Amino acid sequence: MECRETVPSGQKTNHTCMEAVILVALVVYIFLHNWSATLISLIAFPL
Repeated sequence: MECRETVPSGQKTNHTCMEAVILVALVVYIFLHNWSATLISLIAFPL
């Protein structure tokens, strides 16, 4: 029997959520060219 090291699902979920937040911030900033609009969209980001 082979023993494999696994990442707990909570850590993977947090990592994926952080990636989503970063991508949303980049896309909003690229389209709007405005940091205040980017911050507002991040605050309103539905989790």
